[in-house]
Amino acid sequence: MKRILSVVLAVGLILSMMLSVGLISANSAQADVTFSADTQAIIHDELHEGVNTVVCTGGRYHSFPFYPEGAGEWIFSFISKKTGSIVSAAVVYQGIDSSGIYDLDSPIKCASGGNFEIQVTLGKYISKAQFDIVVSNTRTTVPKITSLTSDENGIKIEWEPVAGAASYRVYYESAAGGWRSFSEDVTGTSMTDSAVSYGRKEAYTIRALDQNGEFIYGFNNSGWSTVYGVETPRITNMYCDEAGIHLEWTSIPGVSHYRVYYKAYGSWRRIEGDVSGTKMWDYAVLYNKTECYTIRAVNKKHEVISDYNPDGWKITYKVDTPQITSLTSDEDGIHIKWNPVKGATTYRVYYKTGSGDWRRFASDVTGTEKLDTGVKYNRAETYTVRALNKNGDVMSGYRSQGWTTVYRVDTPKITKLENTSDGIRITWNAVPGASTYRVYYKTGSGEWRRFDTDIKGTFRMDTGVKVGRAETYTVRALDTKGNPISDYYDPGWSIVYNNP
Repeated sequence: MKRILSVVLAVGLILSMMLSVGLISANSAQADVTFSADTQAIIHDELHEGVNTVVCTGGRYHSFPFYPEGAGEWIFSFISKKTGSIVSAAVVYQGIDSSGIYDLDSPIKCASGGNFEIQVTLGKYISKAQFDIVVSNTRTTVPKITSLTSDENGIKIEWEPVAGAASYRVYYESAAGGWRSFSEDVTGTSMTDSAVSYGRKEAYTIRALDQNGEFIYGFNNSGWSTVYGVETPRITNMYCDEAGIHLEWTSIPGVSHYRVYYKAYGSWRRIEGDVSGTKMWDYAVLYNKTECYTIRAVNKKHEVISDYNPDGWKITYKVDTPQITSLTSDEDGIHIKWNPVKGATTYRVYYKTGSGDWRRFASDVTGTEKLDTGVKYNRAETYTVRALNKNGDVMSGYRSQGWTTVYRVDTPKITKLENTSDGIRITWNAVPGASTYRVYYKTGSGEWRRFDTDIKGTFRMDTGVKVGRAETYTVRALDTKGNPISDYYDPGWSIVYNNP
């Protein structure tokens, strides 16, 4: 590409004519050779970016119409005033017209910027003129690609605008090598190459064109390259619930679809159906089985456009183990309560048999409480719980040692013994979970004997008493079937009957 820059040539018209000493032929005149240049010359940058050379054309170099005979070879030289060396030269043969004006069409190269001297040699005559080259270099010498980004549409190429450009021609490097242009020029400063494949290296360069479709600048022959592919998605969250394993991953700019893989027998297998968002559930999971997942980004054509994490992310399918929070006894049996578990729909409760094995209750529970009615007073019972999903599949562990309680309620306490004209009135505290109470009295031999009837309330009368005889009592709580569900206070509570 070529780039036009205005350069002001401040040329001092030094008309220093070096005259030859000696005789000149009769038809020869004393020749003054002069040099001048237009006030504006055109300076073209070289094609390759970073090479600070300029080409000077368009200058008009003049001489008087009288010049030495036989002159046929003019030599124009650029001399650096800093080093004194010739940086470039052009030889012109018979290049002066009848007016004595020579148009320098052949370019002369010199280092850009600085103070120079132009030396015109005509035979043994030399004319010199000093001048400065000032390059107004406000932009880069070639269009520069600033960004190569991959997304689901391909590689987006962006570049800096350059002065004087009406359009741009974008080139790609072919597989066989060499630059090939895309079919259409671009009026803006970006375009997308959609004919790319994941993992393949692509290289691009740009040329600028003017309104006539002519190149006005050079190009970067090395180009700019990138490997096509977007960022690798990362799984950021995994958890288990009744539906299965829930996956979430990072959103990649420029990507709308993702492909999820799971590992089976050591190989990656894709889960059917690409996902348009950044989350999904894997429903085909089994309790306590460790699953491993990885993600790739795909484009709208469902072609892979990213790498994947070969190690994947692992999770074992199970929810938290339910924890039994209370075991309480009452007249109905043992009430078992546990904490709710996120993701669980129902729960399975187990009890330990006499042989130490776990056995499940016949029905599962939708809440967090179950009543065990098949219990006996003072027998230890042990329980544990597992969480289930909506299909009734186990999805949690269980506490192998379980939680143990002895089936019984609090021991009733006699709070008052009163002498009345009818006998002794016995009063005790109410025990939560008791349906009825059984009152005992101690015989003369020191044995406990029960009264014939059980009591629903919390007092009873003992009419079979004698004045001056000590009586001793105790109480037990019963369930609805009349079975004892509490201990009793073995010493009992005593009083001597005195008929008031």
